[in-house]
Amino acid sequence: MDLQGFQVPPAELESILLTHPDVADVAVIGVESMKQATELPRAYVVHARPDTVKTNAQKLASTDHIQKWMEGKVARHMLLRGGTTTLLFLNCQVHDLSSL
Repeated sequence: MDLQGFQVPPAELESILLTHPDVADVAVIGVESMKQATELPRAYVVHARPDTVKTNAQKLASTDHIQKWMEGKVARHMLLRGGTTTLLFLNCQVHDLSSL
């Protein structure tokens, strides 16, 4: 992803986010900002302990915490300016669909 002339590799941001204890999995994408005329990095985070973020207030606190945590880990142009969204998966089963 290109942010105002700076390269922002989503995989690099994902690898950093995966070191956070509250992050079980993550995907980083670029979201278009018409205001800034560029793409901004946004993280979709699967919380490692979904039972601790049941309310909207808890989700917001968690995403704010993760964004602030990232400020100490990456250069300014790599901050999650597109936001962070917490995804919750409770009691999910993963099925192998390769044989379908």
